[in-house]
Amino acid sequence: MRRLERPARAGVELFALALLALSTFAPAAASAGGEKPLEIWLAPSPAGEAWDVLIKSLLADLERTPRRHRLVLLDSEAPAGEPAPEGVLAFFEIHLDRALETPRIELAAGGERSSPGWLVHAVVQAAETVGLEIDVVDARSSWIGQLVARSTRCRLAGPAHRALALGLPSLGLRLPAESIADGSRQLAALARRLDALDGHPVFEDQFLVAFGRVWLRRDLYWLGLALWLVLYWRGRRLPGRESRWLFLLAWLVTPLFGAVLLTLPALLATWRPAPRWLGWAALLPPAIYTLRLGAALLGGARLVVASLPALLVVAALAAFLWGYVRTAPVPATKTRGRDQAA
Repeated sequence: MRRLERPARAGVELFALALLALSTFAPAAASAGGEKPLEIWLAPSPAGEAWDVLIKSLLADLERTPRRHRLVLLDSEAPAGEPAPEGVLAFFEIHLDRALETPRIELAAGGERSSPGWLVHAVVQAAETVGLEIDVVDARSSWIGQLVARSTRCRLAGPAHRALALGLPSLGLRLPAESIADGSRQLAALARRLDALDGHPVFEDQFLVAFGRVWLRRDLYWLGLALWLVLYWRGRRLPGRESRWLFLLAWLVTPLFGAVLLTLPALLATWRPAPRWLGWAALLPPAIYTLRLGAALLGGARLVVASLPALLVVAALAAFLWGYVRTAPVPATKTRGRDQAA
C-alpha cells in the first residue's frame, strides 16, 4: 500500500475510491480519546496521465479545509473473495470517460442489494454544491434507466459490484475526462460531505432519483397513498374497483416500479371524462421500459426481475387501461350520427 503523498506516475482511467470510518470503538481506545480518522482508499488501474492530474487537483482542493481523512493508494481495484473490511463506510468505482459531458452515477448491484440511497444522495448533493449537473444511470431517460439497472445484472461484475457483494455500500461514478477540474471539485465536495458521518446510515436501496433529489421508500409510499386516495374518491361511483386495489397492492409490493410505471395511469384515471387516446398514452413509460429492458438483455445482461411484483404491475396496468377505455366518452361526431340514424 502506497500513500498518495507519493503517487505512482502511471495514469489511470478507472479507479475505485473507498471512504472508511470506524463504526465501533474499543473501550480502551475511547478512554484514551483516540478516534480513528476517516480514510479514502484509491485503487487505480493503468491508463493515461489523467490520474496524476486528477489526484493533484483533488489534494490541492482538500488541503484548503481541515478534514479527518487520510488518503491511501491501494494496489488492487477492490477486495475480492474476502470479508468486508471492518469500518468501511463506502466504496466508489470512478471512471474518467472522454465521451461524457456530464457526470453520471452508475448503480452497483451485488446479490439482492443495490447501491444505498444515502450514498447516492451524498453524490447528488456534492455535485449540486459545486454547481454541476449529474445524471443517474442514463442522461436520456433516467427514471426508466434506474428500473432497467435494478432489473438486470451485468455478466462481468466490476469493482463496485464486487464490493457491494462483500457488504460495502458502493456505486460507480463516471466523470468527464475533459473536465478534470470539475471532477476533482466534485470528489472533494463528496469527501467533505461524507467526512461528517461517523457510521453507516440506514441501508435503503429502494429509491428513485428524480427532480434533483433521492426519494426513499417512505416517500414513494406517501406518493402512492395520495394517488390511491384520489383514485378511490373519484371512482367511488364508477366501475373498476378491482383496478384500484390492484394499484394499491402493486405499489405496496414494489413502490419504485409503481412510481415510474403506475403514476401516469393513476393520474389519467382520475381525469374523467377524457379522450381515449390518453389511456393508451399512459402505457408509454411501460413501453419504453420494455424496450430498454429488451435491449439490455440482448446486450448480454441477466434478468433478475421478481415474478410477483412484475405480475402485479402488469395486472394493475391492464386493469387501469381496460377501465379507462371502457368508461371514456364516445366522440361527439359519432354520438350525433347515431342520434340521426335513430
